[in-house]
This record gives sequence, structure tokens and C-alpha cells, in this order.
Amino acid sequence: MAVRRKILTLTLIGLMAAFMGPICANAQTTYEIPPTDLTLVQTDEYDAMPTFGWTCISGPTSFVITAGTQVVSPAEGGVSAGTLKYDETAKVNKWDTRTGTAVTGKDGYYSYTYKPTTALSVGTVSSWKVMAVRAAKTKNDADLGFDGTKSTATSTTGFSVFGNVALSMTAAPAQVVAGKDTVTVKVALDNSAATSGGFTVATLDFDVTYDTALLDAPTVKGVGRVTTTPTATPGTGKVTVKIVANIVADTTDIVELAFKAKEGVTGGDVAFAFANVTATSADVKKAAKVKTTETSNAATKVMPAATEGVIVSGGTAPMLMDAVVALKISTALPLTTDQTTAVTKYAAGMGRAVGVRDAVYVLDALAK
Repeated sequence: MAVRRKILTLTLIGLMAAFMGPICANAQTTYEIPPTDLTLVQTDEYDAMPTFGWTCISGPTSFVITAGTQVVSPAEGGVSAGTLKYDETAKVNKWDTRTGTAVTGKDGYYSYTYKPTTALSVGTVSSWKVMAVRAAKTKNDADLGFDGTKSTATSTTGFSVFGNVALSMTAAPAQVVAGKDTVTVKVALDNSAATSGGFTVATLDFDVTYDTALLDAPTVKGVGRVTTTPTATPGTGKVTVKIVANIVADTTDIVELAFKAKEGVTGGDVAFAFANVTATSADVKKAAKVKTTETSNAATKVMPAATEGVIVSGGTAPMLMDAVVALKISTALPLTTDQTTAVTKYAAGMGRAVGVRDAVYVLDALAK
């Protein structure tokens, strides 16, 4: 009976060895073990090239890093684990140099870091992976290699990559008459792509610079997503606008500034531009402030106001030459270059085309 138990025990040991032997041998041969200790170091939310880190047992020849759906590691071959060199004596490839650092107290383990050379796409990443791979026959002809199926580690610690919010301006009309017309400057805020879903801007301050000699200080109102009335404080060559409101993600206008052309000015060109832009958001926790981009090609032209009847003569009262030019225009006769320039300014100042009514007005004034 004792002999049977001994035989049974030896048989079970043999079976266990038969099953366990290949598993252990396979693990030792392929080292198809997932990386561990996944870390990510990001300076702030605007850091689009954070440093990825992980630890792995010796065996993989490269690592493929994926953040969300973005392949972070180089497209060709992934992140190299080092350089292999053929050992003539052992007739196998052996490590010549390593990119990893040996882990103290863990024989055969190395730690790695990788910083992308291309910026990640703006958006929120909920998880990222490190896949350890090795091509077949890397060590020798019997090496089957592995593709990461059993050697991929996932970090569920998400992170976001923010983009700049963008301010832009438009101005209309392109031409205004002194003392008569108003030019409206519309300011748009694009905070829709700051992350994959955008983020809310809590406060926004900015200056709009302009020629204060040609335009009066503006009135200001909030539009669209701005639910509180912005303040506008005139300054030297500028107006300072302050908004305290939750501006939800979108691309539309948020502020309108109405500038009236000053009375009595001879006219000139006015260009509008941004300065001293500052934005805050509760979503931005690490960065010093919300980063912004400002663009503006907004401009208008202030035309001098016209005196009725004074078409080409200048001065303060109409003259016969004004009546002659008005009649030439009414009968489609050609004008000189100087006359054309003067007529254009007069028409802009009057807000209407030159015609018979001007000739009649001039002749009537001359007859008095």
C-alpha cells in the first residue's frame, strides 16, 4: 500500500512538472510580462509632450506607447530598449547597450522614460498604455518573439492637453464719416478647442487699442455667451474691457464696442488691436494662467464730414465750380482725377451720391 502511495505521489509530481515546466520555461524564455510602475510627468495642462515612464523585466526590445488613440512612441519600431550585439561564442544576440536603468534590488528589471518629439493632440486622455514587444528570432532562431498581447500595461490615470483660447476682432463699416457715423467692433472668443470639449472661461480682461484722436471712447455690451455687462474703462490710446462671467465653450462673439467718429476731424485710418489679455478658468489648475492667442485685422477709415454744396472747391461755401462738377456728373461727362477724388470724399461725407440736387443747391446759393 505504501508503495502504491509512493508511486501515486511520484506520478502527481511528474504530471505537475510536465505542466508547470513549459510555463516556467516559456516565461523565462520570452519574458512576456507587462510593464509596471507606469508614470506620467506633465509640467502643466499646456504641456503637450509629457514624459512617460515605466519599469519592465529584461526581454523586450522595444515599447509602444499609446495615449488614448494616439501612438506616442516613434512610428518605426517604438521606443528602443537598447542595442543588441551578436555573441560569437554563445551564438546568440546579447545586450550591448541599454536605454533603461537597472532597478536596484530587482535583478533583471529596468526603468525607462520617453518624452515625445511631437506634440500630442489637444484633448482629454482617459488612459494610456505601454506595450512590451520583441521581434521573432531576436535572440536566436528559436526565439518566437511576442507582440504585446500578453505584455501590455494600462494606466487609468487620465490627463488633459490644453490648447490656447483665441480672441479675434472684426470692424464694420469699413468707412465712417466724422461726427456722423459709428463703427462697431465685435470681439469673438474661441474656447471650443482648448480641450476636446473646450472649457469655461471665468474672467477675461483685455485692451482694445485704437486712434483716440479719430474715435470717441466706445460704449460696450456683452453678447451671446456673456450674461453680465462688461465694463469699459478709457485709457491712453485704448479702452480696457473686463468681463466677469462664465463664458461657455464656443466660437461666437462675446462683446460689441461701438466707436463714434469724432466731430470736426480731417479723417484718417484706424486699426484696432488687442493688448494685455488675461483669462482665468477653474479648469486650469496647474498653469499660471489660461494661455491665449489674439489676432486682429480690424480697421476702419474715418472720412471728413462734408459741407453741403462744397464738392470740389473747398472752403466753407459752395462755388460755381461745384455746380459745374455736379452737372457733369448728372450728364455723365468725364471728371479729372482730382475732381473724382474730391467727389468721392464729398459723397462719403454726405452719405449719398452727387447729382442734380447738388447743382441746384449750389446755383441757388450763388444766386442769393
